Amino acid sequence: MNFSSGNLKKLETLLKDAGYALRYEKGNFNSGYCLLKDKKVVIINKYFTDDVKFQKLMDIIQIVDFQGGLGLTEASLKTWEKLFPAKVVENLIPFLDGE
Repeated sequence: MNFSSGNLKKLETLLKDAGYALRYEKGNFNSGYCLLKDKKVVIINKYFTDDVKFQKLMDIIQIVDFQGGLGLTEASLKTWEKLFPAKVVENLIPFLDGE
């Protein structure tokens, strides 16, 4: 997925639909972001340009557990499927086997 303001909004919505609070604030984060998994909070440096924010969100989405896409809206599920096509197939295998 390449950067565009529309794709940035899709990633923001994906995280929010997964139950994470996304905040843009100032801070001294070595990686440019802070992820509080237990509290489901993501903080990204607000001084980053939109394309850097997009890259940081892509980094975070690689780490976050989306529980197989359960609970996502249809639009967020499509975004998630574009990012992780192998995980979608992997999560469908038990249903295809009749388990």
